[in-house]
Amino acid sequence: MLDVVFSSYRNYRGYLSAILVQRMQANPSYSMRAFARSLGLSAGELSEVLRGKRKLSLRSAERVAEGLNLIPKEREHLVRLVLDERRERAPTSLMPSDGPKAAASSQELSAERFAVVAEWYCFAILNLAQCEGFRWDEAHIARRLGILRTEARNALDLLEKIGLIRRTNRGLQVDDTFVMSPDGIPSDAVRAYHRQILGKAAAALDEQPVEEREIAGVSFAISWKLMGPLKKELSQFLDHVATKYGAGKHRTEVVHVELACFRMSRGAPDA
Repeated sequence: MLDVVFSSYRNYRGYLSAILVQRMQANPSYSMRAFARSLGLSAGELSEVLRGKRKLSLRSAERVAEGLNLIPKEREHLVRLVLDERRERAPTSLMPSDGPKAAASSQELSAERFAVVAEWYCFAILNLAQCEGFRWDEAHIARRLGILRTEARNALDLLEKIGLIRRTNRGLQVDDTFVMSPDGIPSDAVRAYHRQILGKAAAALDEQPVEEREIAGVSFAISWKLMGPLKKELSQFLDHVATKYGAGKHRTEVVHVELACFRMSRGAPDA
């Protein structure tokens, strides 16, 4: 029985990415080629499907369902998702950012791709790469982030596979043309990522001196109608902080600012 619940996904790419990650975590030597073979697809076909460059055909969907041993209800869900996507005008996996200038220079990192690198240290590596003295060396990365060398090695492999880092004549480089998708898709991967970050914040309360952290919060009464504008303003605040303090030279550390806004009261919200 798969730990990943298919019915919680609104498209099949996120589901397949989650299964791939699960198998890679269980077996570090497991590859996309092996995954494609188990699904009855070619490695190239699966790669294009996960990247949003190709849509699954109904025939391929049947092979995927067979390869994953999906129960009848799950098979129906897969077919429905395939049919729904084929009725759409454009794939939803990679879309250009808002504005003509941004569209020419950046791509959104979809929820499906995010699922492949949902471990907290994957994105920490991308930020660490901007620090002085950084080396694309698994031992260096493991020491700076406090993770295992095998975790660093696996993260580098995943980041390269989905294109967030790429090999050039000068070695590995971060592809900074990707930005996080703002569509707010609820997914298991996104929730798992934030659980990890909140766990890191809780550990920092005990492990880091107050000079190295700032954990504060405020509770207040609000009209539920203002929840949308509040979330938007918090998002804009995070963008402002990252732009203001993440720019410039002499960067040596990676920090994470996590805002948690949630309802503390229970019962039906006001109309």
